[in-house]
Amino acid sequence: MKLKTFNAENTFSQRQAKPFISVSAKTGLFAFNRGAYELLALKSGDHVQFHQEEDSPENWYIEKVKDGGFTLREYKETSLLINNTTLARTIFDSVDSEKMAGRLIIGEQVKIGKQTLHTLVTASLK
Repeated sequence: MKLKTFNAENTFSQRQAKPFISVSAKTGLFAFNRGAYELLALKSGDHVQFHQEEDSPENWYIEKVKDGGFTLREYKETSLLINNTTLARTIFDSVDSEKMAGRLIIGEQVKIGKQTLHTLVTASLK
């Protein structure tokens, strides 16, 4: 018999390697995992803002900004958090999701004018 082993060492590292943001439409909580905040070079006190394509409202992006965005706060040295129920519900509504929670996978980096954004994969919310 051939077994595939899952344990704290190999499962934890796989989970942390994939950059994502957990989102709750109920509470408005956005939790950035370690892979996400390392990819985006974020730390507590930094600001982020989200962008939605007007022509394709299911397409979302995140951008690190100097100020004026949502201020990130640290949670137990394992994640960074922001809260905004309106934004969370707008994202879920943009993909016609009936779910109340899900993950936004952080995709490729794109340049739009002077802005450097990262795509947010919303497919898992459907």
